[in-house]
Amino acid sequence: MSDDYDYFINKIDRSEGFGEKRKRPPPKKRKQSTREDEAKDHFQDLTKAAEQINKLLEAKKSLNRFRVYREKDEIFIDLVILDENEKIVRTIRKNITHQEFSEIIKNIEQMDGFIVNYEA
Repeated sequence: MSDDYDYFINKIDRSEGFGEKRKRPPPKKRKQSTREDEAKDHFQDLTKAAEQINKLLEAKKSLNRFRVYREKDEIFIDLVILDENEKIVRTIRKNITHQEFSEIIKNIEQMDGFIVNYEA
């Protein structure tokens, strides 16, 4: 409704001759899907996917692993190389996109490997 409508309703409600003030139900609160909840769900999904693919890489005796982490509201996926003690030695690719991550997972599962760098 317009501001004029609310003004006149309030004026009528305050008038003495109108009797009991009109009671209006409180405005309905809309459920807002917060970005934080969506990011949290997305982060959990990516973390689970990385854990599964890392187990597969470990079973294949690969020293490559995926690292999923969050900084503030941003989620990052990196491809790293581990040493024999499973400490990160080097980061091969930083900030892999979700689409690239999905394609790499598909390649590892279906073709038994993936290409890190197209340049030789």
